[in-house]
Amino acid sequence: MTLHPDKTRLLPFQRPEQEQQDGKGPATFDFLGFTLYWRRTRRGRWRLACKTRRARLGRAIRAVYAWCRSQRHEEVKAQHAGLRSRLQGHYNYFGVNGNLKSLACLLWQVRRAWHKWLSRCSQRTRWTWERFQDLLRISLSRILGSLCKSGDECPRDVTTEEPDGGNLLVRI
Repeated sequence: MTLHPDKTRLLPFQRPEQEQQDGKGPATFDFLGFTLYWRRTRRGRWRLACKTRRARLGRAIRAVYAWCRSQRHEEVKAQHAGLRSRLQGHYNYFGVNGNLKSLACLLWQVRRAWHKWLSRCSQRTRWTWERFQDLLRISLSRILGSLCKSGDECPRDVTTEEPDGGNLLVRI
């Protein structure tokens, strides 16, 4: 088996020095729908973090708007069940530690899209936000996965030693 030179590259992705003052690490990269990057913990240590890739989040939001538009004439109960199912699937894949902001953004956009298309169903009345909030029972699920075993900081043995003297390189 050989690696394709256009699809595979090595990136320097070692843990930043503890003395580094600014809060950003040296590099980020996208892999399997996530953007992986280094961030500081509240204790000031470096931790590997991930968030939903920007393009993937945008695609999910556009898909929700399209789905709400196509299903706007269905029963509200059926629409609610479909949205819950779609959100749960997204949370199952993207629900990892540190990605709550992206999940909350998607939930807010789902609520916004559903309210928009429910309001366009009738020429006589609109859905007020109060009425809509009574109807809405979509909530954030628990965070399902974790990059690290410990809650606040990754253990030192998460990184792997590379043969070039300890510099971690990521092959994508």
